[in-house]
Amino acid sequence: MCALEEKPLREHARRVLASGVRIAAIALAHAWREPAHEHRVRDILLAEGFDHVSVSSELGSTIGLLARAETAVVNAFLSPVIDRYLDRVAAPLDEPSSMVVMTSSGGLVERENFEPKDSLLSGPAGGVVGAAAAGRAAGCARRQLRHGRHEHRLRPVRGRTRTRLPDPRRRRADRVAERRGRDRRRGRRVDLPR
Repeated sequence: MCALEEKPLREHARRVLASGVRIAAIALAHAWREPAHEHRVRDILLAEGFDHVSVSSELGSTIGLLARAETAVVNAFLSPVIDRYLDRVAAPLDEPSSMVVMTSSGGLVERENFEPKDSLLSGPAGGVVGAAAAGRAAGCARRQLRHGRHEHRLRPVRGRTRTRLPDPRRRRADRVAERRGRDRRRGRRVDLPR
């Protein structure tokens, strides 16, 4: 591994900051195995004045550079917007309160552990989780649930975009929900919880 040249990095960071950019995404070729350089670049960018830096090795451990880079870019792009929104939601809460946020897998995570890229499909996932809970409460969703897991199938929604919907005809639980995978949004591969 080559030594990181910090002086040119700092100079470039200052030029980028002078142009008005305040967020960054970092993805280095072999960071999935050795993330030390990505962490050092993050530390330098934050010290130079960046508001937010997304680090690919912290968001996913896939070998592919392109998938990690796209995930880091999406996360960096969404971070300021989602952070401001969550700050506004949390402001009126009494202390000590903890906030949990829904992810694309339909699960809840503490805000401190939440990454904005995990919110891309949280709306449809929340709808499925809510519908299943309402069905259970009404006693009519037994066929759609097995062992507490939702059965899904992929169904087109619009164009080439697909979302996961309950399939009442399937009897087996969807094991894919327990794995992490890649999803395509407008031609970009983004690591999402499944």
